[in-house]
Amino acid sequence: MGYLCCTLHLYKVQWLGDSVAQMKQFMSSWEYVLNNMDPKEIPSDVALTDILSNCLSKSKTMKMDYELFDRMDIGHADRNPRYLILQIEKKVRKILAENNKAKILDAHTARAQGYTPGFGSPADAAALPGQDAGQFTGTYHYCGEIGHYANACPNKQNGKGKGKGKGKGGSDPLGRTKEQLGKIHCYFFHHGGP
Repeated sequence: MGYLCCTLHLYKVQWLGDSVAQMKQFMSSWEYVLNNMDPKEIPSDVALTDILSNCLSKSKTMKMDYELFDRMDIGHADRNPRYLILQIEKKVRKILAENNKAKILDAHTARAQGYTPGFGSPADAAALPGQDAGQFTGTYHYCGEIGHYANACPNKQNGKGKGKGKGKGGSDPLGRTKEQLGKIHCYFFHHGGP
């Protein structure tokens, strides 16, 4: 089976731009070409360094890294293609870390201003209708209607009212029959209550 790439393909790998996605795409293309070349045809480190530094010279984000690299002596230990790829990877990690830090700061700021995750932005919430300061907004338990206290209930009956005491005719709040209630064991009787 033959190899898919040759030295010509290395020269066709172009610097696409300074966004994180474009830098990742550049590194991916570079590695793809090198990984699919015949190992005997891979150029020397000096040639690979020249090709890579040519690509890097077009970057605005990597300008300082390129200028530092360009000032290195020819025989310097860091003047190789691995160093350049490492610098690109470091730049990508730094940009991602700065973006994450900014997003975390925005999230904390929003949380401090009342945003609750999963409920949308406080700016998106519709304003509640205005209410009088003395108006009762709860549901009255006797009649089930909203907006009045017990003493102002229009369905209020004179006298004792319905009442749900423990006397005769009382019902279980869970809807159990007398037979079911009779079969329930008393926890405190069997386990020694207070």
